[in-house]
Amino acid sequence: MLGIASRNFGQIQVAIEHFETGLKYASDHWAAIIHGNLSYAHSSQSEFGTALHHGRQSVTLSADERTLSYANGNIGIALIGLGQYDEAEAALLRDIDLAGDKNAEGVAHAEGLLGT
Repeated sequence: MLGIASRNFGQIQVAIEHFETGLKYASDHWAAIIHGNLSYAHSSQSEFGTALHHGRQSVTLSADERTLSYANGNIGIALIGLGQYDEAEAALLRDIDLAGDKNAEGVAHAEGLLGT
């Protein structure tokens, strides 16, 4: 929770530190969510390689469609930052497919990145 609060207040580096601490104690379910948050935070710092790593870790650990959708969205954003547009498109389309009607805001964001 401290990581999310810090991120929401624009304190990205503090958020990253909280998320990394949380990983030390997290079950796989929570680790998937934390890796997703780390991916998002690193992308916002233009640290796309690190963001991609955490996004992929989140996919590996994800046990539910919502977390998997979020992870694919983060991977897509990181891949755009790395200039890997075809792979980014595939990840964002997986995000949209998994999110369906459950995450209208996320789908709108992914579609905006794809230009659809």
